[in-house]
Amino acid sequence: MRAFVRLIIAIVNVIVAFILTTACTEELDFEYDSVAPMINIEAKVSASGSRVVVTTSRDVTDPSHDHYVDDAQISLLCPDGKSILLQPAGNGEYVADGIDAFEGGVYAFSAQIGEQTFVAFDTMGIAPQNIKYDFIWEKVMGMDYVSLRYGLTVPSDSLSFYMTQVYRNGAPYKWEVFNSYTRDEDMKIKGRCICFSTDDVEGKENSRPQDVIHDGDLVEIYISGISRRTYDYMAALANSGSTCANPKWQYSGGDALGFFSALGEVKLAPITFNIKNVGTEWDY
Repeated sequence: MRAFVRLIIAIVNVIVAFILTTACTEELDFEYDSVAPMINIEAKVSASGSRVVVTTSRDVTDPSHDHYVDDAQISLLCPDGKSILLQPAGNGEYVADGIDAFEGGVYAFSAQIGEQTFVAFDTMGIAPQNIKYDFIWEKVMGMDYVSLRYGLTVPSDSLSFYMTQVYRNGAPYKWEVFNSYTRDEDMKIKGRCICFSTDDVEGKENSRPQDVIHDGDLVEIYISGISRRTYDYMAALANSGSTCANPKWQYSGGDALGFFSALGEVKLAPITFNIKNVGTEWDY
């Protein structure tokens, strides 16, 4: 009887294997709606100047990545009433130097693109004070990471907002936003920007070797006071990978992606990275 049962099971297995290996496949039709290109404006102003990049979105079937808008008219209105026309620099970029910083002042941004004029406003944040920063080793969820730790003094007991931007050899590397909700009794707040792990260096599965900072790399750090509006946008952008939501800055004059931010910016002394100088303790 057992032999008969085993025979039946073997026959069934052969039949199932035959069906799986010989089953026909059918090509499925996949339809999607094409969407007209949208304007994307990424604009910022600080004491170091104003920089704007204007591009358009692309269709999912479009393999190209360079959709720059080089014929826009970009202007900036400062709190003192001075109007500045930004100059085109190619590849959708527009720049202006010599911007006066009015912390707490409202800046108005205008971009004329074709027949549309996009307008946005932002209040320049208050530049942070008494900044201390360093790279340290620390464990995060059981893994060893090199992190940039930073601390600063909050200028008042009101809620304030900040952004850290890190550049590696002149190219954007990491950024974070944070606020003063966690300040201590000495009006200090502390944060960190996780950079890379030992797994990234060793090239293990799911590692990101492109994130590694190598010895001799020049690391430049900016910490800026920002408005609540900029903070909300950047926090939503940071979470967009998990939420699949595309945050919108409310430009008037039409729908546009991107943002306009006025930064109370502080540029810290650059660091020539050397992993031997990365410590294990940090205090502020």
